[in-house]
Amino acid sequence: MQFHIDQDAGATIAGWLVPDNPALTPAIVISVPGHDERKLEANVLRTDLKDLGLHATGMAGFLIDDSILPGLGTADEVEIRDAATQIPIFRRFRPQHHLPRKLFLYTFHAMPQMQVESALSRHFALSYSAIEQHSFDTLFSIINNQFGNSIFVAGRPRYFRYRGLLKDRGFNSAALLRDPFDELAERMLFVRYAASDKSPSFTGKYLTGLEPLAGVARHCDFNEPGTIAATFGKLTESQQDALFNPMIRTLACELDETPSAKHIPIALDYLAGMNAVGLFSHFEEFRPTLAELMGIDGLGEAQLNEVSFVSRMAAELRKLDPVRRLLAFDAELYARASDAILRGLSHP
Repeated sequence: MQFHIDQDAGATIAGWLVPDNPALTPAIVISVPGHDERKLEANVLRTDLKDLGLHATGMAGFLIDDSILPGLGTADEVEIRDAATQIPIFRRFRPQHHLPRKLFLYTFHAMPQMQVESALSRHFALSYSAIEQHSFDTLFSIINNQFGNSIFVAGRPRYFRYRGLLKDRGFNSAALLRDPFDELAERMLFVRYAASDKSPSFTGKYLTGLEPLAGVARHCDFNEPGTIAATFGKLTESQQDALFNPMIRTLACELDETPSAKHIPIALDYLAGMNAVGLFSHFEEFRPTLAELMGIDGLGEAQLNEVSFVSRMAAELRKLDPVRRLLAFDAELYARASDAILRGLSHP
């Protein structure tokens, strides 16, 4: 899916939307508080989109005015979403509520930190989470949104692919690093929960790249060290690949690359180029850094969600040679990055 907003002139909003299947006619959903949601199929022929090969017929543009939504010109809150995916493509900027900034928070963890993301997202007109679930075209449209000046994005896409675009579009980038063994323990616990029948439907969007782990996480008894050792000793190739140095993979690898030692200095260089980098273990020290970047205390009272069993399971994972091999490059990256961060905290 690709989209673009051409203008918000108050009484009119214009743009276009191309679905993943360019032969289909797209539709949008318009939301205004106090009104029923309106679904609108494309109502403007965009021959430019057809000429560029983006859409089969060009019937992919939309023009919204008072005839479609009475009172549009005076409405303070207006949101437009893709009807098929419910992905927001426009939300009217409200200076008294939204920051005129763009922030990308790299979340290398799999389990969502709902308090943190909710606290930050309320300060922005548009917000997106778990964006690694989206296609390249959709993610490109989100970051490349030249009309939006207030955007919060969180997730773990390949930084290597998007760092240039993020910089060109004026995003500040921040990252929160975590001990890779703690993260692996929590990933396995989260995958087991998300793959169960009792989990809410939204958890599925956080499983991108982790799908091969559902079976092994569901059947492993994480309370038994012997079972954990046996499980990680017989992982399939696809399961090993899903767990292999995910932090290095996210930061420094292209889609067809396998993490290796050569990627460690590349990842460190990319982290050094971000606007703010913190540690899970020192989250309180990360708060003022992020506040300075945003210009306000964006986190408020938000805290990290921590699973008490994680540290115990991580201690068992550290003992296992197969796990240490899976995380060798991430462990080296984390050791070097955390050392630099902690030295900076002790000598501000």
